Amino acid sequence: MLPHRLIVEIVSNAVFWLNCFPHKEGIHPTLSPCTIIIGSKIDYNKNCKLQFDKYVQVHEKHNNTMLPRTSGQ
Repeated sequence: MLPHRLIVEIVSNAVFWLNCFPHKEGIHPTLSPCTIIIGSKIDYNKNCKLQFDKYVQVHEKHNNTMLPRTSGQ
């Protein structure tokens, strides 16, 4: 059984990607539903850097002490 939060994120990710591309029977031949409703477009550098289920180390704000500078996500 998957944790509830993971299921929510999987569904959210699937809906995001389905709405990022125009449907062949949609209301516009080249604009995606996301572009029509929100006005946003896919940015490769922002949206396609990491695969959904990968473990990454992210940079945290820090000072010059021995405290951790990254955290696992």
